[in-house]
Amino acid sequence: MRFNPWARFTSQRTLWITLAVSLGVLLLTVEIAACLVWAHGRLPAGQVAGLRTHLLIVAVCVEAFAIMVVWWATGSITRPLGQAVEVLERVAAGDLTARLQVSNRDELGRMAAALNATTAALAAALRSVDDDATVLAGSAREMTAVSTRMANSAGLRNPLITRTRSRCCTARGMVLAPRPAASQI
Repeated sequence: MRFNPWARFTSQRTLWITLAVSLGVLLLTVEIAACLVWAHGRLPAGQVAGLRTHLLIVAVCVEAFAIMVVWWATGSITRPLGQAVEVLERVAAGDLTARLQVSNRDELGRMAAALNATTAALAAALRSVDDDATVLAGSAREMTAVSTRMANSAGLRNPLITRTRSRCCTARGMVLAPRPAASQI
């Protein structure tokens, strides 16, 4: 079994925000530590404490901004993907009228257009199969009516009897024991 640390995240948005925050905190911690080491020998202790407070406030603001940017960026990807999943679930349930709104021209917009075209082609193919099945059923009814009329005009009541008789008789016209297939009919 392969270990996948990312599998516990239920959405891509959560994954990317977690990664952005973790990386941001790591980088800001390194920057703050580097600044404090530099200032320690050059500035008085009171100014180093003020610099530390100032750097922490800047770090919190930068992290908040990074979280907002990642939230917006992941939303622009996950929102259309979520809509595509909803449409695919409706199509899987049999609703071939489900369509996606195509609002942009990037890969997600092209995917939405392709999904709409695929669903429309699938609906057209099913309509064609339904039409062909209707025509075939009508032809079968006509053939049944014709064969019934032919059997009646020949003096036979059931076409299956004719088939059974032909299987049971030899070339000389003598009836032998019925074959197993004839007894099942």
